[in-house]
Amino acid sequence: MDYIHFFGTTGNKDVIFKNMRSAGGLYIHIEDTHIIFDPGIHTFYKYIHTYGDKERIDGIILSHVHIDHANDLNILIELMTNGGREKRGEVVVPKQAIENKILQPY
Repeated sequence: MDYIHFFGTTGNKDVIFKNMRSAGGLYIHIEDTHIIFDPGIHTFYKYIHTYGDKERIDGIILSHVHIDHANDLNILIELMTNGGREKRGEVVVPKQAIENKILQPY
């Protein structure tokens, strides 16, 4: 069954810092493909809390480098690649994520 799981909504700094609501991204499950989109604050926690190690991540897409979209990017890459020990998955990020060192070197 295909579905999209919303881990949170986007928001400005007030939404995040005042804990008004979560700013986590989306988990997209289509056929046998699992993608995290815009892994913002709390995405890692919510993913692990919801799916544990039952699901795998096949890819991560980042639309832009604001913290409410990019905060958990690197930790989810670590999860997807088994701490960097397995070369697997795809990561799609804007050029600014590399230039501004949002995406750590893997």
